[in-house]
Formats: sequence, C-alpha cells, structure tokens
Amino acid sequence: TRPAETEDSESADDAPADSSDGKPAETETQEQAAESPGDPQAGDASEEEGDINETPDDAAEESEPNATPDGDDSADSGQFNVLDDTANADDEQSTEVETEDSSNAPPETDEQSESSDNPATESVNETPESEPSAEADEADKNDKPVNGEEPAIEQEPAPAAQEVAKKYQPLEEVADQIRQTIARDSSRVLSRRQEILKPILEAMDAYSAELAQWRIAQDAKAADAPDVAKPKMPNIQNLADEAGLKHETVAPVSVLEFADAPLGRSFIIVDGRRTEQLFAQAFRGRLEAYRAVMTEDVEGHAYVVWQTTDHPADVPELKDVRSEVVHTWKLMQARKLAQQEAERLAEAAKKSNQPLREYFAERKDPPLIITEPFTWLTYGPVPGGQMGRAPRLATLDEVPNAGPEFMAAVSKLEQDQVGVAANHPQTVYYVARVARHDVPLETLRKRFLQLPEIGAARDLARSDLRRQLMDGLRESVAQEARLDWIVTPDTNFR
Repeated sequence: TRPAETEDSESADDAPADSSDGKPAETETQEQAAESPGDPQAGDASEEEGDINETPDDAAEESEPNATPDGDDSADSGQFNVLDDTANADDEQSTEVETEDSSNAPPETDEQSESSDNPATESVNETPESEPSAEADEADKNDKPVNGEEPAIEQEPAPAAQEVAKKYQPLEEVADQIRQTIARDSSRVLSRRQEILKPILEAMDAYSAELAQWRIAQDAKAADAPDVAKPKMPNIQNLADEAGLKHETVAPVSVLEFADAPLGRSFIIVDGRRTEQLFAQAFRGRLEAYRAVMTEDVEGHAYVVWQTTDHPADVPELKDVRSEVVHTWKLMQARKLAQQEAERLAEAAKKSNQPLREYFAERKDPPLIITEPFTWLTYGPVPGGQMGRAPRLATLDEVPNAGPEFMAAVSKLEQDQVGVAANHPQTVYYVARVARHDVPLETLRKRFLQLPEIGAARDLARSDLRRQLMDGLRESVAQEARLDWIVTPDTNFR
C-alpha cells in the first residue's frame, strides 16, 4: 500500500502503469478541463486533494488450475512497417508525490497533462501480506465523464509564492511547447509534411502496383510459361533515413494488442480527413498487404503504414500459453486480496478521523503518495480542426494507470471522506481521502457552460451513454435468455 498527499493547483497529470501493490496517498487536483459526459451541466471537475496508500500484493498461490487460454489469444495478428513523423509534444505539467514502491511492483511509466483547476483526494491501497499475490497486468478502458465534484486532498498550507509557482510555469520552460502548438496548426507544417512523405508514398505505391500486376500474371500464366521475377521491395529504412523519419517494424499482434497501441488507435487519413482507426480496418480485412496508408493520432503524429503479413486467427494450445494462463489466474486471486486489505485499512482510517498522512505516519508500507492537483478529464495539447477538441482522460504521475474507475471513485468522495479506488488494470488498490474542493461546483459549472468546446463534451457524453446502454442491453438479453455468445476472434472488438 502507498499513502500520499497532494495539493490543488491548475494542472492535470497523465501517467499509466500497473502494479499489484497497495498505496496510501494524499493528493490535490486541479479544476477539470471538461465535465463528465454524462452531465454536461455538472461542471468541468471540482478540485480535490487526497492521500494514497499502497501495499504490494502477496504472492498468489502456486496452484495452477486447468484453464484454457483467453479469447484474446485467438485473435488475428498482423505485422506492420511504420514510419513515424512526431513533430509535436504535449504541453503538460508533472506532479510531485512521496512514494515507496513495493519490491514486487512492476515498473511504471509516467505521462503529464495540461493544467487546470482540479479537486484533490486522499487514498490508500493495500493487499494482505499472508495471502498470495499476482504480477501486475496493464489494461485500458474507455474514458468516463465526470459526475459532480471531484474530491480534494488535505494538505498543509503553502506560502503564496509557492502557490503562484505551481499555477504558472516560467516562459522558458514552455517556450518549445508553445512553438510546437503554433506550428501544429500551421498550414505550412502540413505542406512540409506532405513534401517529406511524398517520395516515400510514391515508392511504396509503385511497389504495390507492380506486386499486384505480378500476382495477376502468376495466376494467369500457363503451366509451361517462364517465371516472371517478383518486384523488388523498396528499402523503407533508407527512405526513412533520408527523410529524417523513424522506421519501425511491428511484430504480429492481436486485435486487442493493436487497439491498445498508439499506432493502432491512429486514424486513417483520406482526402485530408480522419476516418476509421487503423486497428479496426486492419482486423476487418480492409487493409491490403503492401498497400500504404497514412494515419494520424490525436496528438498530431503522422504515420505511413503498410501491412506485410496476416496470420489467420487460431486458438493456441494450452501448453503454448500455460505461463500466461497461470499468471492471469494468480492476478485474479490477488485482486480480491488487495481489495479486501484496502477496504480494511479504509475502515480503520475512517474511525481514526485523521488525515491519511497522520494515520499512516508510523507505517512505511504502504508508502504515502502526495499528488499534484488533477482533473478527471482534460483537453490536453490536442490540435484543433474539423473534429474539434474532444476531452480525454487525465493521467497522474503519482497514480500510474489511473483509469476512469479511479477517477469516478475519487470524485464521489466528499471532503474528508475516505474510500477505496483501484487503478485501471486493478493491480493496485488505493485508500483515498479527499482533503478539499478548491473551486465550488457552481463555479465549475458556469465555467464549463462558457467553454467553446461544450459541443464536443456533449458528443462525448452521448457516446458514453450510448455505449453504457448497449452494454447493459446485451448483458440483460444474455442473462434472461441464458445465451452463450460465440463470436469469432477477428470480429470480437469495437
């Protein structure tokens, strides 16, 4: 478990990671950039602070059940060559936290996000020490909107000079980010991008056309006709080096793995407009081998991609995936133990009527985490355009992989209230306590209604509500009719 404290300021942090440990902490959040899609009038997000306490899960039982591999393993996989043109960087602000990672926690990756007024929360997570624990897995889910206020975390008052320093960064620290933001919206940059990518696209398209003609000739030739030499594929690595781009080859991946990757989530560009996401077209059979496409992600990074191989879907033998099955089973058992321990610590902290930083002062495990102010959603450095600026889930350096479930659980807490929240892959459970809400809900609501991007927020709310309704309908029908869904792996995704 890890305890932590955070202070409210006008910034939102982003960072993923997973671990099956518990962590107590105190955190302060900033005003949310946008409110929950479910209630556009509820305001951006209240500001909150909180403590987070984490405790590592104990090793899970060594017994290995007779399990069959998950459906994810049976998904089609494909291999891709990728050229990445990353010309912009996010304008983000990091958060500071006091933490003590448990020895068995997996490595964490941190991201940062734009700043805005947010609520702060305190939280602590734990797992039993005498029970088995599991290794941490990562998983991503759809973002969820904010409903009402976000919790705030308790924190010692800071001098006015420190408060100003947290709300505003010196120009020299963000000058490059400002230049990139301006450049990203410039038509000259788009023109320059086309100029750089043009020779690469022409070489790839020429090879694709020659390969198609060669295949037609192979199918139509007589048995005694002489063999025709197969076209020589261009050296993509050399083309990328000449253009100053990065060349990568993606190993065969399943649909779920590709949908979780930045490249897979990027949008195919047709006539200058974003269309379907790459992973969806790839696993619906809409991509031809060695047919180059250009894609762009939400951060403005451009890719030139073509698919080189296609592996048919199959169900692997248990002996081939036994270690993964055992690992997943242990993780499922450890989640239950971690949640139980976090709930036990939360009840004890409630009865003490103390801030988590005081209640866990004598404990070194789980460590105390102090986060900077954060919001549930943020706009981030997303470029404008016809698609508008859609709010996205904020992330925290102090709480890796803090998904929508964590944000929702923390946002429901009232000031000084203690609760339990898990990260997105449910590998870390936190005991959280809200210290304060710096901005009243009514103020946040008024600010939200004045945002020019309110239309995008409403669309996000409708989309999330529609998804929840459809998921509930499918689950209800399946339960009432006692249906056992059988779906082929290559179509079992949204």
